[in-house]
Amino acid sequence: MKPPSVRCLLLALSLAPLGCFDEPPADLDDAAAADDAAVIDDIAPVDDASAVDTPAAMDAPSPDVPDAPLDAGCASDDACPAAQHCDPLTRACVPGCHADEGCASATLDGGATPADAITPADAAPRCDLAAHACVQCLADEHCPVGHLCRDRACAPGCTASRGCPSGASCCDGACVDLQASVAHCGACAAACVTARATPACAAGRCAVGACAESYGDCDGDPANGCEVDTGATIAHCGACGRACAPAGATGACTAGRCVLVGCDAGRADCDGDAANGCEVDTATSTASCGVCGRACAAGEGCVAGACQTMASCREIHAALPALPNGAYPIDPDGAGGGAAFGAYCDMTSDGGGWTLALKADGAQGTFVYDSPLWSSADTLNPASTNLDPVEAKFASFARVPFTALRLALVDGGTSRAVVIPFRAADSLLSVFATGVFEATSVSRAGWTGLMASGSLQPHCNREGFNNDVPGYTRVRLGIVANQENDCASPDSRLGLGGQGLTCAPSLGSSTVGNSASCGADNGDRDTRAFGYLFVR
Repeated sequence: MKPPSVRCLLLALSLAPLGCFDEPPADLDDAAAADDAAVIDDIAPVDDASAVDTPAAMDAPSPDVPDAPLDAGCASDDACPAAQHCDPLTRACVPGCHADEGCASATLDGGATPADAITPADAAPRCDLAAHACVQCLADEHCPVGHLCRDRACAPGCTASRGCPSGASCCDGACVDLQASVAHCGACAAACVTARATPACAAGRCAVGACAESYGDCDGDPANGCEVDTGATIAHCGACGRACAPAGATGACTAGRCVLVGCDAGRADCDGDAANGCEVDTATSTASCGVCGRACAAGEGCVAGACQTMASCREIHAALPALPNGAYPIDPDGAGGGAAFGAYCDMTSDGGGWTLALKADGAQGTFVYDSPLWSSADTLNPASTNLDPVEAKFASFARVPFTALRLALVDGGTSRAVVIPFRAADSLLSVFATGVFEATSVSRAGWTGLMASGSLQPHCNREGFNNDVPGYTRVRLGIVANQENDCASPDSRLGLGGQGLTCAPSLGSSTVGNSASCGADNGDRDTRAFGYLFVR
């Protein structure tokens, strides 16, 4: 071992707790080395170190100086584990990395961030040799794509040389998705700006994100943003496409709500609900005729805002389809013509709206073919406006126009009916009074189906109004048949207003029903039924 240097001796004499070494410590500067050289030149050589005159205190070891040999401790950082470094003063290994390997399980920046929590995940911790500290990065290339090293940590960012991950572009030092970035939509610096709306970027094109309160993007064009004030626009009241157009009324859009300003002529808002506007036509409504709440009497109609009697049961049914069967006033020729009268209305059978014109009993001779009641406007029991089996002839026989009839016959307690289409006629009287035959198209089966067991001869089968074969059988409305293959001598009939039977006169007394003899298919008949004749 080489003798201690002069500097070491001087340090020993001053009792400084520093060790001495054969060679100057690595951290002594050149100035200190020069001082040593100057001192050495002034000191005479000695043969033995023991000859040096030292104070008595040097005989005993200093309590601050370790007993270890002068060359003990670390000589450099490489002598320490990777997570430690060599303290140049104490020559001891102390915490603090001197290689990247020492940061594998260390904490970053003095313990602030565990190494296994580094983000981005693929940025491995590095050792800052100057500070002996584990850090996230020392250079940009230590960070993943899309990040730069800032203050020894990886932060989002990019440069011309350090680009961005796939799908992102570098704009103003940041990686952005040009397909979704509002500030860079489709291209760098292409910012989206939308009027009265929060902008959005979709598929690289500017769009409307959210409209400002009470505005709407009703045309779908982001260039003009949310262009409609839905709080005050009639066509888009409260929302795009929600028009304020109340039925029968003038509307206004106030604070996004549709309100009624006024009703059209002849209309009224009777329920107070603006949603359905002025829902009542007071010119025709029987519940609110002229004004809300003014109801017409049962069976009356509302004409030009005034209650009045309707022309027929058909007209009543069309205006008031919920009305039940019953007697209602009708006035076929309206104000200024004949007086209104009561009529029984069948509102449910075969479409409803049938006006009763006549009730006839087949057991009575009241309505035989030659009765003057068929050709006059006279009435019979006009107050019997119901379906009881009382013969009657009403004013409707002579005053109600029609295009169809309904004949119902009650046989054996069962009522059976047939609908008879016809031309437009002014009244039943206008058809019967002429005495001229007019055909119908019910069919033989249709007529016989009115009876429990109808019977007719096999031939002729002529049906219609004023069905008369002089000298043989006749019927005002019905069918006649013959055993010969012609209509020259029929002896069977079925219908309303019958008279005569040459082959068997005793069987021809029924005025309503079925009379048949001389080869009728179901045998001889003289079945008397009760008949109801309706028009519509």
